[in-house]
Amino acid sequence: MSTYTTGDIAKRCHVSVRTVQYYDRQGILRPSQMSDANRRVYTDEEVKKLKLIIVLKELGCSLKDIKLLLRNEETLKTLSSMLKVKEDELQQDISRKENVVKRIKEVRKYFNKTSISPITHLYDIDHIMKESLNLKSIRKKLWLATGIVGIIQYTGLVASIVTKEKEPFLSVTPVTIVYALVLTYYYKNNVSYLCPNCQNVFNPKTLDFIKAQHTPKTRKLTCPDCHETHFCIEVPKNEEQC
Repeated sequence: MSTYTTGDIAKRCHVSVRTVQYYDRQGILRPSQMSDANRRVYTDEEVKKLKLIIVLKELGCSLKDIKLLLRNEETLKTLSSMLKVKEDELQQDISRKENVVKRIKEVRKYFNKTSISPITHLYDIDHIMKESLNLKSIRKKLWLATGIVGIIQYTGLVASIVTKEKEPFLSVTPVTIVYALVLTYYYKNNVSYLCPNCQNVFNPKTLDFIKAQHTPKTRKLTCPDCHETHFCIEVPKNEEQC
């Protein structure tokens, strides 16, 4: 039977000498015997045991778990139950961290890298983010109304093509224009914009609002406070701003 020193078994299992010594102190990897020179002597059995410990560690088992499994010579059934608990814990941890990453990404949208606003603005940003959930219902109503306008306009166009007359399309055009103006007025009067540079919340002029380049959640505007132009973030207008 082959024998190994502490250094030998560490090298064979690709771990440090300190790791082997630590497992010895924890009582999960005792040497087979002590030499006459009072040195630890390990055999192939301890090599197998150390390799098993390494696998269990890689699966997320704590030293306490490993000690329990090895001491009582548990079966794979016990290990399966233990790993199921570990898996559930890891899934919860992953979900929690994914939520944190998502929140970090959302928060970073509210200020740019060059912003010199004080850290205390973070509380205001957090409040605005929570209030911004109300924008979903506003946008939903807007898209529904836009769909109705589209149907009216499309119906007029089809009627003109079928009848080969301009009147059906021309008759619905004023309706769609008025409808579009009403929607624009409604939307503008329900949203404000947050500057990512200074975190100032402002209401742009109607013409600036209409002309501005925009995405579904931002609009390129000039902040009246810091006078910088950025893609400002849509936030719900509070009662004081109405």
